[in-house]
Amino acid sequence: MTQDEIIEMTRQAGGFDATPEFLERFANLVAAKATAVEREACAKIAEQSFGVIGSTIALAIKARGDCHQSQRRTSMTELTFEEFCDLVYAYTLGMTFDTAAQRMYRNDDHGLQHEVHTKRNKRSGKWHSEKRCWYLDGDSREFETVDQLYVAYMEKVCGVKS
Repeated sequence: MTQDEIIEMTRQAGGFDATPEFLERFANLVAAKATAVEREACAKIAEQSFGVIGSTIALAIKARGDCHQSQRRTSMTELTFEEFCDLVYAYTLGMTFDTAAQRMYRNDDHGLQHEVHTKRNKRSGKWHSEKRCWYLDGDSREFETVDQLYVAYMEKVCGVKS
């Protein structure tokens, strides 16, 4: 941390007065700065080390940091990727046709939808070629993977764009 950054944090904390209130505000600013630097370093390592999935991980790391910085509160809540993957979806719709079937699952608390489209072989009647896709309420995109959905969800919760 540079001297200019320390001076700026001192100003943000209300100017140096050595009171417990000032020291607490200053300590919180220092901790936030250290966390931001650590998040940025982790995001950079993910991007450089893990290819395409690393870019997705980096976006999620940055979105999570932006969410903490903006401290926005919405009806949707900030979640870790593990918590996001553990969300429960309720089976809401199923349709079967001669050549295909569709199943739809929803998590209304978080505005998420998961669909599974499966084709059926006309001759044998066996199921194959399953396609999974995810949707986020209020977002017109179709997501092919859970990590793509997670990044969009965190962008929406935190009010940032990747």
